[in-house]
Amino acid sequence: MFKEMKKIVMVFVLGIVMAGFAFGQAAGSRSASFMKIFESGTYHMKAKMNNDGVEVSMEVFVKGNNLSCITSAEGETVRVIFKDNKTHMIMESQKMIIVMPASDMTEFGKIETSGLSFTAAGTANFDGRNLPYEEFKGPDGEKTQYFFDGNRLAGIRESDGSETSDIVISELNQNVPDSVFNIPAGYTVLEMPSF
Repeated sequence: MFKEMKKIVMVFVLGIVMAGFAFGQAAGSRSASFMKIFESGTYHMKAKMNNDGVEVSMEVFVKGNNLSCITSAEGETVRVIFKDNKTHMIMESQKMIIVMPASDMTEFGKIETSGLSFTAAGTANFDGRNLPYEEFKGPDGEKTQYFFDGNRLAGIRESDGSETSDIVISELNQNVPDSVFNIPAGYTVLEMPSF
């Protein structure tokens, strides 16, 4: 379960990181208007995605070097907080926190950005609706599409040629209270060198 949740969190945050990098390549496009939110270093995003047939709900808060991600799937909720160079995986139902070095879950942040390029714009079915999109291609051939609903970023579709995943965004703003980075007291703490 822990490895599955780690994978889900990594895929989701990778999408967010890729979004920020790709927006940087899209000056003057619809995507550029969202670039400021991601580049500000302070944002809140609520979204859902389907991972191998399992619907996953996620909420991400970012402020400076801190990141909090709440992930729910199949009745299980896990909160992951990157803070003070540590990763805290908080299982509320078990009142347990797994703490490990942040480097063990930050490999997804190492993305080559120089090879991203704008490739197309069009309309496609996304979350049951035909929506306009802008498409970018990465250095390894992966394709990322950003879908829009009016002036709102509706979601992100990523494809590496063999797998496609959609992140449907319901909220994107800059409301990030400091309390989302608080580590609960009184929980069992398990220190791990790696995960």
